[in-house]
Amino acid sequence: MSGENLPTIYPGLQYRDCPAAIDWLIGTLGFTRHMVASGASGRIEHAELRFGNGLVMLSSATEDGLDWLGMPIGTANISLVASGPNAVDELYAQAQAAGARIVRELADSDYGEYGRSHGFTCLDPEGN
Repeated sequence: MSGENLPTIYPGLQYRDCPAAIDWLIGTLGFTRHMVASGASGRIEHAELRFGNGLVMLSSATEDGLDWLGMPIGTANISLVASGPNAVDELYAQAQAAGARIVRELADSDYGEYGRSHGFTCLDPEGN
């Protein structure tokens, strides 16, 4: 995807059987595989599937049925893309100032060949 065609919102979903969910989304609804990063024992640490110009992120739930933030499966998350040299840092400061519950502090993540990200996670009033 070129820069101007990148989505600016990325829904994220966790599944108990993420490989099967990926196969279902591709085979049933026509998503295309953008990237899949597997961890130990086939656990999907991070995957991205495209649908048109949109993109959904997926991961495997933990063995106790929780997502990577410790929330029960069925709770959705959405990733927003902020553009500009300090946009993520400014958004983080804005969320903190507004009293948002920060559950993952501002940090860099490295996805190897798939690139890097700079971000944080906060909960909305419903816990998403």
